[in-house]
Amino acid sequence: SSKKGHKLTKAQRARQQQEEEERKLREEDARLQAERQEQERLRREQKEREVRRLELKDEERRDGELEELRLLLQENQEKWERYMRCDGTPDLTERRHVNTYISLWRDDPEVNISQVLQQCSCALLTEELEVLLEEVSDPEEAEKLQESFVNLQEIIHLKLNLAAEEILKAANKNIDPETENMQTVITDDNVTLCLWANLRKRMFKGFHFEKAGLSFELPKSLAVKDVAIGILHTRYDHLSMGSDEVVDLLKYSPLGGVFYYGVFHLPPQAHLIVDSGLKAFPYTAETSSSDDSEAPSDPHVGVSVTLPDWARFLKTPKVALWDAADLTYQETEAKVSFRMPSFRPFVLMQETYANLPFQSWELRALSDNSALFSISGALLHLSITENLCMLQSDQRKGLAHILGRWMSRAALQRAMTKAGLHIFVNEHTDRYVHTCRKNPTTEHAAYQQMALLASACAFSWSKWNTQCGDEHLVMQVPAGRWSLYLLGAQRVQRLEATENSETFSLDHHPDSEFHSTLVHMLRDTMSPDGAARTRESGYRFVEAVQSLL
Repeated sequence: SSKKGHKLTKAQRARQQQEEEERKLREEDARLQAERQEQERLRREQKEREVRRLELKDEERRDGELEELRLLLQENQEKWERYMRCDGTPDLTERRHVNTYISLWRDDPEVNISQVLQQCSCALLTEELEVLLEEVSDPEEAEKLQESFVNLQEIIHLKLNLAAEEILKAANKNIDPETENMQTVITDDNVTLCLWANLRKRMFKGFHFEKAGLSFELPKSLAVKDVAIGILHTRYDHLSMGSDEVVDLLKYSPLGGVFYYGVFHLPPQAHLIVDSGLKAFPYTAETSSSDDSEAPSDPHVGVSVTLPDWARFLKTPKVALWDAADLTYQETEAKVSFRMPSFRPFVLMQETYANLPFQSWELRALSDNSALFSISGALLHLSITENLCMLQSDQRKGLAHILGRWMSRAALQRAMTKAGLHIFVNEHTDRYVHTCRKNPTTEHAAYQQMALLASACAFSWSKWNTQCGDEHLVMQVPAGRWSLYLLGAQRVQRLEATENSETFSLDHHPDSEFHSTLVHMLRDTMSPDGAARTRESGYRFVEAVQSLL
C-alpha cells in the first residue's frame, strides 16, 4: 500500500511533463533572447565600425573631392564671365553714355507718333538696367543706375507727350461723325496711347476705347470744357522705384504696367498752331464742387480697365492710388472700375508671393545640356537648353505671350515676373511665406552641384526636407529607384529611408559610401556615359540651371 501511495497518478505525470516542457521552453527563449542580443550587439558594433571606416575613407579623399569641385565651378564661372564680356551689349553702367544718348534724342525734332514709338522701343534699355540694379551691391553705383533708369523713362514720356500733342493739334481734322469728337488708339508692344478730344462740348457721360479695353467717365463740369483726355498705358514701370511704400511693394507687386490718366487743355487747332506743349487742366473734385453752380451729383472722374491679357491675376487686383473710391471688379469681364477725385497715374497690384509655397518640384535631365524643371504648385515647366529657357504651362491666361518662346534665363524670369508669375524667391520672401529655412551656404552649394549634374541626373523634392534640421537638405535622386540623399556642409550620404517610409531616419544606405560632395556621391551610381555627360556640360547651361534653382 505504501508503494501505491508513492505511485504518480496519470494526471500528476502529465502535469510534471508539462512543467518540464515549459521549463525547457523558458530556457530556450532565454537562450534565443541572449543570442539575439548578442547578434544585435555585434551588428551594432559592425555598423559603427563600417560607419567609422566610411568616415575615414571620406576624410582621406575629402581634400581631393573639394578641390576637384572647386576647379569645376571655377572653370564654369570663368567661361561664363568671358561669355558675358563678349556678348556685344553696351556698358549701361557708363552714365555718360546713357546721358549722351538721351541728350541726342531730346534734340531730335521728330514728333510723328509712329517714329516716336519706334524710338521709344529702341530706348527701352531699361530691362537691362533692371538686371544690373538687382545685381549691384555698391549703393553709389546703384544710385547711378537708378538715375539712368529714371532719365530714360522720363525722355520716353516726354517724347510720347510731344507726339500726343501733335495728334491733338489736328483733332478737328479727324472728327468722328458718330461722336462728333476725336478719339484714337495707338499701340505697340510696349505702349498703348488713348486720346480723346472734346470738340462738341456737350453733356457727355464717358467713352470706351474698345481696342484698348479702357474707359473713362467725366463729371458734368468737364464735359463742357475745352479739354482732352489721355490714357497712356505702359508695360514698364518706373513709378514703383521712386515710391515712398504708400503700398507695401514687398508684399504686393505692380502687375499689368502703369496707367497714366490725364486731362489737358485742348491745344489750339491746326489753323492756329502754337508750340506751347500739352498743358495739364487743373481739376479736382473739391474745386469742381465749389465752382460748378449746377453742383454735379458726383464730381469724381471714373475709369475702367480691362485687365491686360499679358498679365496673370490670381486674385481680385488692388489699385495703388491715393484716395481711390468705389472700386468694383467684374470677374467675368476681367474689368476693374473705380472713381477718384482727380486725374493721376495708377497701377494694379497683386500679392507678390501668391504662387508660393510650391507643392513640389522636379529637375530632370533630357539630353546633353538640356533639362526640364517642373513646379507642380504653379503648374508650370521650364525647359532649359544651353543658356536658353522656355516656359510651358496648361494655364494660358495671362501667359500666352511668353509660352513656348526660347529666352535667356534673365529675360524669361523678368517676363514671368511681369506677367504675375512670381516663383522666384528673394531676401524678403520669408517675411510673407512660411518656408522651410535652410543654411544658405549649404543650399547654394547644393544648387551649384545640381547644375553641374543636370545633364545626366534627376532631382526631386522630399517631404522629409522639413524633418532634417536647417543645417541639412534632403532630396530625392534616382539610384535604380528614387532614393533619399542627405546633404550637409561636411558630408553627403544616401539614406536607408525612402519617401514612403513611416518615419524619418538618418541611417545611411548599407550599399553606399560617404562623400564630401554631391558630385562625387552621385558619380558612384552613374553609368560611364552619364558621368561623361556631366563632365562635358556647357558653362552656359550650368549657369542657367544654377540661376533658376
